[in-house]
Amino acid sequence: MKDFFGRSLRLVLMFAVAATLSVSCSKDDSSGRLKLNQSALFVEELGATETVGFTASGVSSISIANLPGGWEAEPDLATGTLRVTAPSVIDEEHVESGNLILTGHSVEGANVSATLYVAIASTKDLSAEQSNCFVLTQPNTNYSFDATRRGESSETMPTAEVKIVWQTTTGLLQYLNLRDGKVSFYVGADEDDDSKIETGNVLLGAYDAAGSLLWTWHLWITDFDPAGKAVTLANGTTVMGCNLGAMNNANSTTDEILESYGLYYQWGRKEPFIGPSEYNFSMGSSEAMYDGDSKRVYNSFDETDASKGTAEYAAAHPLSFLLGVEESRYDWLYASHSDALWSSSAKSVNDPCPKGWRVPSSDAFAGLTIADKSGAASDYEEKYGWELTDGSATTLFMGAGRRVYTDGKFQNVYNPLPESRNGALEAQPWEGLYWTSDALTDTKSAAFYFYFNKQDVASSAVVPSAAHYRANGMTVRCVKE
Repeated sequence: MKDFFGRSLRLVLMFAVAATLSVSCSKDDSSGRLKLNQSALFVEELGATETVGFTASGVSSISIANLPGGWEAEPDLATGTLRVTAPSVIDEEHVESGNLILTGHSVEGANVSATLYVAIASTKDLSAEQSNCFVLTQPNTNYSFDATRRGESSETMPTAEVKIVWQTTTGLLQYLNLRDGKVSFYVGADEDDDSKIETGNVLLGAYDAAGSLLWTWHLWITDFDPAGKAVTLANGTTVMGCNLGAMNNANSTTDEILESYGLYYQWGRKEPFIGPSEYNFSMGSSEAMYDGDSKRVYNSFDETDASKGTAEYAAAHPLSFLLGVEESRYDWLYASHSDALWSSSAKSVNDPCPKGWRVPSSDAFAGLTIADKSGAASDYEEKYGWELTDGSATTLFMGAGRRVYTDGKFQNVYNPLPESRNGALEAQPWEGLYWTSDALTDTKSAAFYFYFNKQDVASSAVVPSAAHYRANGMTVRCVKE
């Protein structure tokens, strides 16, 4: 029956998306108005009853014009409420979901209507997991969280609207709604497997009444629990089993490699940047992104300056990759450099990791070495990652390169020392660069670094802490708090 539920829900979703937000009325306001407080209603159990509010003006009576099979609805014009009851069974005549149409009859004889999508589906309140990143793994679920809080802090903001800034696949979120400070949205199942969620990354934005962006949250929608793939190192650090924002952590096929890179971050920023469109960076382009209207959106690459190079500007412009310049000493912050945007002592408000996880210090990776570099170069060149071990635990780290601080372009190449300094003659593919929370100077921070040398595989190495300019975009591997 669960498979039937999933299939029927997706079919109705396809036909309902365009209709759910519609409110039809005559051009003359005197003929009446009718508006529901929300566009969709999800009930968790068969036979359950929920109530939805509505507002009406110029309406003398109200009725139900369309009702999905087996559903019941009782509108009350006096109280402005609609009482909806789900069917107690699902069969050929009783359906799991559909469109309910509420019709108001104006005093002048005209009709106005509003459409409510109703469905039996799981609901999950994520408020206890409040963070800058939410991990979503449960399909066919209506999620919600507090849209007035910044990260894990208690600081609130006047959120008046919530919109998708970007998403990696169109339609990842359905029925996006803000009510009483809480945002809710529905996430469906994979087309080919009802038991798995439809995967992708979403950046969701909170806006004030004037339309200014106040904050963003990363929704990491994946068909596995990243915490479930975690490993604990000998030093006691529990390392998440994949990169932040990744859909995989595997190295066998080119699709797996691309899925395993995850998202990229400038040091100290919580806003993620999309990864490459090709596993080997050959196209030099980013993965596609779309807004809430399914239109393509793109990152801008802006040189930092006195007006753009601030933490406030960065938070309000999450699509802007702020390029380092000589005047900023290649930090995305132009003048007021800060070591506290990410912290090694406590999780900061800008930390991009989910609840219970954080950006690691470089000490977390101390002692990691390449598990096996005894093979020929050809054994590694198309792998783009190493199994790293501390002798007690082993996990795969992808060689995901970086977005370069001067132009934001993807680069995945190890630039060895000149021959005169005992280095290789030729640049080598690939390198892994992972931000840590450690600030080394006021414009450089520590990256966990490893590289592959195809001319001398045995000389490939791991460096726990390497200084890099903060305007670089690098991957993040979260560790447990």
